Amino acid sequence: YYPKMAGVLDPLKAKVYGEKKPKELKDYGDDRRYYPLNEKGSVDEWHALEHHKIEVAKSLEESKKREEKERKQNLNKDLNQLSQIRQVQREMELLEREQDLRVIREEQDQYSSVYRQLKDEDKQFK
Repeated sequence: YYPKMAGVLDPLKAKVYGEKKPKELKDYGDDRRYYPLNEKGSVDEWHALEHHKIEVAKSLEESKKREEKERKQNLNKDLNQLSQIRQVQREMELLEREQDLRVIREEQDQYSSVYRQLKDEDKQFK
C-alpha cells in the first residue's frame, strides 16, 4: 500500500465495494432482521446470522413435530374408525348367525313335528 496512491485507490474502492452507512442512519425496524450489539456497541452481523439460522432450525423442528402430531392424530382417528367398523361387522355377523340359528331351529321343529306325526300314524297301523 503506497501513501501516494491512497487518494486514488480509496475512491475506486468505495465505488466498487460501496460505503457503509453510519449506525445512526441504518434502519433496524421490526420488519427487518434482528442485529444485536456486541461488547463494543457495534452491530454484530455474524451473531445475527447465527441467530437467524437457529430460529429457522427451531421453526423447522416445530413444524416437523406438529406434522408428526397431526399424523399420529390422523392415524388414531383411522384406527378408531376401523375398530368401529369391525365392531359393526361383528355385530352384523352375530345377527346373521342368530337368524341362521332361528331358521335351523324352525326347520328342526318342523321336522320333529313331521316325525311325531309319522310315528303316531305308524302306531295307529300296528
